[in-house]
Amino acid sequence: MGGSDRYSKKWRRFGCAIVTTGALFLFLSPHWTFAIHLILLYAFLTTYHDYLNNGKENWLCWLVTGICYGLAALPLIWAGVSPYSILIRSVVLGVTTMLWSEWRDNAVEEELGRGALIMLTLPIL
Repeated sequence: MGGSDRYSKKWRRFGCAIVTTGALFLFLSPHWTFAIHLILLYAFLTTYHDYLNNGKENWLCWLVTGICYGLAALPLIWAGVSPYSILIRSVVLGVTTMLWSEWRDNAVEEELGRGALIMLTLPIL
C-alpha cells in the first residue's frame, strides 16, 4: 500500500515499523529498546537517500537504504542481540534491497518487497 498512489506513505512507514517491531516479540523477550527500534525504523523508512545521487534513486541509494533499515536494530544490543548479527543483517538488507529495487519497476512491488525483506531477515538477529 505504501507504494501505491492511492495510499499515504504513512502506511509503509508506520505499518512496517509496527509489524517488524511486533515480530520481535516472537524472537526476543519484550524490552524497552523495542520502542527505540520502532522510532528508528520509522525514520529510516522515510528516505531513500537520493541525496547521494542528486535527487534520483540509484543502486547506491538503495544499498544505503537497506543498510539503514538494518541499523535501526542497533538499540537491540541492550536486549541481548549480538552486534555482529545486526551488522550482518544490515549488509544482507543493503544488498538485497539494492538488488530488489534495481530489478523492479513497479512501485507497489518494490515497496512490498522491501517490507518483506525487512521481515524475512529478522531471524538473523
